[in-house]
Amino acid sequence: MEEHGEYCMRVAYLYVKDWATAEEIIQDVFLTYYQKQNQFEYRASLKTYLVKITVNKCHDYLRSWKNKKAYLFQKIHVGSTDYSPEKVILLADEKSELLQNLFK
Repeated sequence: MEEHGEYCMRVAYLYVKDWATAEEIIQDVFLTYYQKQNQFEYRASLKTYLVKITVNKCHDYLRSWKNKKAYLFQKIHVGSTDYSPEKVILLADEKSELLQNLFK
């Protein structure tokens, strides 16, 4: 982990664009490697093997419901303060109704 962890972390960040998520992925990568290290056949370098695991874990994360749900909530967020208090309440009600209908 000391030798290849930083490089794998940078690769994960390039995929997921979030340091906290990249750290979680790297922890999972090394846990997976330690559990299955007897399957490593030394046809490539250890660094190449770990990067491949990292890329696969990043793809899994990007396809996951957790990621899609977070992205959806980010897009639905009403962040403008240019609205009157009445408009903010109406928009919040619409947003709440939309979320309830989406996640039934």
